[in-house]
Amino acid sequence: MKKIVVFNPSPRGYNGEDRNFITPPLSLLVAVSGIMDLPYEKVLIDEVFEPEQEYGAKLTSMKDDLFLVGITTMTGHQIGNAVRFASFIRSLSKDIPIVWGGYHPSALPEQTLADWRVDIVCIGQGAQTMRDIVLALQDKTDLSQVKGIGFKRSGEIIITEQRPIMNINQLPQIPYELIDLNKYISD
Repeated sequence: MKKIVVFNPSPRGYNGEDRNFITPPLSLLVAVSGIMDLPYEKVLIDEVFEPEQEYGAKLTSMKDDLFLVGITTMTGHQIGNAVRFASFIRSLSKDIPIVWGGYHPSALPEQTLADWRVDIVCIGQGAQTMRDIVLALQDKTDLSQVKGIGFKRSGEIIITEQRPIMNINQLPQIPYELIDLNKYISD
């Protein structure tokens, strides 16, 4: 089965050491909520608990089955970890679409897309946008029809029409089953 991997880079340099600031990767869970019914295995990697040596082996073993990789990031230290992860994905295959979302790509989509490790950016809320991206890639349709994204075509950066903000009460159910919530509980 083809896999969609989403990655939460550590906001700091730690890996599970300082639990006072660890929260579930809600932005990724919301983005994945829009694709839960699609026929892909969904894999969430949270770098806080799964360091590079662990996720590297896992991803290397599944590289032929990767359909898409999503990365969330905020401006700051997290970007460096996201770039390192995206570089690793590019080393596995140059053909795996890498989608960036979160605060930084939403605020600075052109800057984010200027990097060779970024194929598509999700601008704003991710649930419906991620679904539309996956369906467009699956069906090989034109990404310019997907609202709320930026992408590159022949070296040109294209930003599509803004997607309206969804009412939070209309968002799909968050798939908490993709994470172990006990890891995020502080003593």
